[in-house]
Amino acid sequence: MACMTVLLASACASVPPPQPRVQHTPWLALTVEQGGQRVPLTNPALRETHAGLARAPFTLVLPNRGEDDTYRLAGWQTRDIIDLAENAPRAQLNGIQPPPYFDYATGMADTAAGSGTLMLNLEGHHHLAGLRLGPDPDRHTVFFGDVLVIHDNGARVEMPIEDVRGPINLVVWFDENDDAIMQHGEYEYLVLQFDRAS
Repeated sequence: MACMTVLLASACASVPPPQPRVQHTPWLALTVEQGGQRVPLTNPALRETHAGLARAPFTLVLPNRGEDDTYRLAGWQTRDIIDLAENAPRAQLNGIQPPPYFDYATGMADTAAGSGTLMLNLEGHHHLAGLRLGPDPDRHTVFFGDVLVIHDNGARVEMPIEDVRGPINLVVWFDENDDAIMQHGEYEYLVLQFDRAS
């Protein structure tokens, strides 16, 4: 009986605990759609949600909060982008100074209505407002069909989503009270994992 308990305990130890499935991200209520369907989401950590995607274009759906909604979105190939936010200097209780990629004048150039390209850069961000939040003023949808990786040495690599390997790590911030401080509940991390069968 003791042997059986040990075998059962070691078998259970090798299986990771299931991650809670969620309908949307816990703080900003973001969802991801692909092929007209919602993408499954799991929430392994307080501010972190994972989306299991196929290697195909997708749409990020952001809640409509008011007339002049502005979301900031930064992305990178590794967790460095999340670490920069997690290790940002504490400004006040429950708030942090924005990391460098959210600094003033670090918005990356895109067309007025968005190009469909997800730009990844540790020094810049998507400034999502107006038509960049999609053509429907009642439903903010941002479509991505390509990825552009901008390295700090200026090198640029563009590829269709179908060629993406490995996760894309996003930091999304909605500065609700316009104080330029990332308060609890205003930002979170979304990890896009391109590992689902088409």
